[in-house]
Amino acid sequence: MKSLSFCFVLLCIPLIANSQENPKRDSLLQVYKDQPDGIEKVNTINALFNATMYQDTELAKRYADEMLSLSKTIKYDKGVALSLYQLGVYHTNLNNIDSAKTYYQQSIKLQEQVGDKKTEANAIDGLAILEYSQGNYEKALELLEKTMVFYKTAPMDSSSIASTHSFRASIFINQGKYNIALNECMAALNIYNQIDDEIRKADALGVLAYVETS
Repeated sequence: MKSLSFCFVLLCIPLIANSQENPKRDSLLQVYKDQPDGIEKVNTINALFNATMYQDTELAKRYADEMLSLSKTIKYDKGVALSLYQLGVYHTNLNNIDSAKTYYQQSIKLQEQVGDKKTEANAIDGLAILEYSQGNYEKALELLEKTMVFYKTAPMDSSSIASTHSFRASIFINQGKYNIALNECMAALNIYNQIDDEIRKADALGVLAYVETS
């Protein structure tokens, strides 16, 4: 079984960057303490999950559980679906594949009803990472094709498009399809140059270096 960490990082670097902003987390905590139960508090708890996931996973898990409970209490289905996705993220980070898959699937099913296409796409990406980790490369590529269609629709999500190219490059490397992997890397790098994302550009360059020496 492959580690989930590499591809998970490719798709989640913005969350990791946010987790390093302690002042932002402190500010969120102050807002959280003063907010009444409601949709805005669900959004604040979600932000706290993102800010703590890569520093204190168990604290992040408690935030996800609280978000789920509050969303159910106030009958906020979009919050329920987002909470289920974040629980999938938590279990992915711990390599708990079966649990992660269950939460992603539950989130996707509910997202189809509430119409939150962005979170639905993120959950499908999560499933693709799980398939990749188990060596199911064609299934992972099939899932990524679905999310790529979404990311290319208006408003276009350039960062997610580039991340998907990088992820697909990793899959093609494992399949020994180095020429296709090279094209995917170059596509990712072109976008990262346009949006000036140096962190992800460095990751894509690392993948490119591997392809060129293979």
